[in-house]
Amino acid sequence: MPRLWRPLFLIGLLATAGYFLIPSATAQSVSYDVFGFVMVAAIVAGVLIHRPQRWGVWVLLAIGQALFLAGDVVWGIYDQFLHIDPFPSKADVLYLLGYPFVGAALLMLLRHRSPGQDRRGLLDATVISVGLGLLAWVFLIRPYADDHTLALSEQVVAIAYPVMDVLLVAVAARLALVAGTRTPSFYLLMGGLVVMLGADAAYGYGELSGAFDTSTGSLVDGAYLLPYLLIGVAALHPSMRRLSEHDPLPQGRLTWYRLALLGAASMTAPVALAVQAARNEPIDVPVIVTGSALLFLLVLARLAGLFREVEANAEELEFQGAALRTALAELRETENDRRQLLDRILSASDQERMRLAMDLHDGPIQRLATIRYGLERARLHLERGRTESADELLRDVERQVSVETHALRRLMAELRPPALDESGLVGAVRDQVVGFERKTGVECDLQADVEGRLDPELETVLYRVIQEALTNVAKHAKAQHVEVKIRSEAGAVELEVVDDGMGFERGDAGEKARNGHLGLIAMRERVQMAGGTWAVDSVPNEGPRVQVRFEKAGV
Repeated sequence: MPRLWRPLFLIGLLATAGYFLIPSATAQSVSYDVFGFVMVAAIVAGVLIHRPQRWGVWVLLAIGQALFLAGDVVWGIYDQFLHIDPFPSKADVLYLLGYPFVGAALLMLLRHRSPGQDRRGLLDATVISVGLGLLAWVFLIRPYADDHTLALSEQVVAIAYPVMDVLLVAVAARLALVAGTRTPSFYLLMGGLVVMLGADAAYGYGELSGAFDTSTGSLVDGAYLLPYLLIGVAALHPSMRRLSEHDPLPQGRLTWYRLALLGAASMTAPVALAVQAARNEPIDVPVIVTGSALLFLLVLARLAGLFREVEANAEELEFQGAALRTALAELRETENDRRQLLDRILSASDQERMRLAMDLHDGPIQRLATIRYGLERARLHLERGRTESADELLRDVERQVSVETHALRRLMAELRPPALDESGLVGAVRDQVVGFERKTGVECDLQADVEGRLDPELETVLYRVIQEALTNVAKHAKAQHVEVKIRSEAGAVELEVVDDGMGFERGDAGEKARNGHLGLIAMRERVQMAGGTWAVDSVPNEGPRVQVRFEKAGV
């Protein structure tokens, strides 16, 4: 069922071509009406099969097409069975009633596809409508208005057709130019409208000029079969469900086909003037001048909008360029800070390795050598039977081993605090806070809400950040109170260190780094290298707030 549109489209094309091969005018009229009925039924079937969310659009189209079909049936009865040619007739009433329903369907579709304002699209559609309206007035409306052989009712009905067409063109042009999903159903529907409006224009011009046959079975008459077919197939195509979808793409972009339509519409006034002059017809000066002026003003308004758009884009680009330059400067400053920090880290690492080597050489290695010498002496005393001397030497060696064990533990604590392994992050930080408070006299408040153990690497990073932050407070802040807050929730860990010291300008961080104060940068790099986010908020005379966050910390 979803692919029913394909055989219908193929059969419809064959039936349209076969319409001209039917020898009898009566048979042509009947087949014409049957064809129209099938296509109206196709619209109803499409709504029932695909159940679009905006089904009202298709219902209005079905009513409009049904009214056109009813007009065709009534006209066929007049022409083929009663052999009369009344004007105006009940068929004209039905035809004219169909236009408002088709227009209402297009307006509803336009509202769904473009719910916001689109001034550029409205201007473009107005240019096209004015251009075609000018041609309709000169070649279709004015001749009927000036024909005093017609009765008033005949003039009104004859003029109503091109007026309805112009109004339909205005809505169709607006719909064609609005941004939206261009589905096969959309192209079929718009193609049907274009063919219908073209057939109307050809029929009206043919009736006025007598340039070609417009009777039943003629090429113009058969051209009305295509709108039935295209709109019916559009309703059966599965993409009709997405016809009312709004597209978030920018509205009113000046594409090549939009520019071509605007250019063609702008040329309608000189074209009308040239045709009237070539046919030696009285030139409709007021209408052509008014139309030309209106088109000029509309195009001028469109250009003004384009200029404003270009200026706005230029300002936006300038703003983005300034933001990019600022970001680039910040990136360069950050890279410079990182280079300085890396140099300091490498230098400090070399110095630390040298210090550890010297400490191990002058401390544990020398003392272990002394212990070894003491053990050899104790062994010699034991071999000679001097147990009391050996016992005294062994007690001395025991004291030295105890001292050396304590020294090695202190050295290990500098590399990784054992409290992290023994007590976890909260216990280690609590010991750190107590030691800081005892050493500096600064009151320190710890607020910890962490359940279980964290990843060992993460615990080390947080411990070192707190250590560095407290060191900065002791050296620079002149604070009286410090708050350390650690909390974990939803798989994330947050750390905050706040003091009531003197604070600093955030821009001073780079200057501090250049002067050798790399504490803040070291904290930031340590956190970012571990996959966290780091921020510091500070102003002069207000204590800084260091904030650290790790997502998916494995709590």
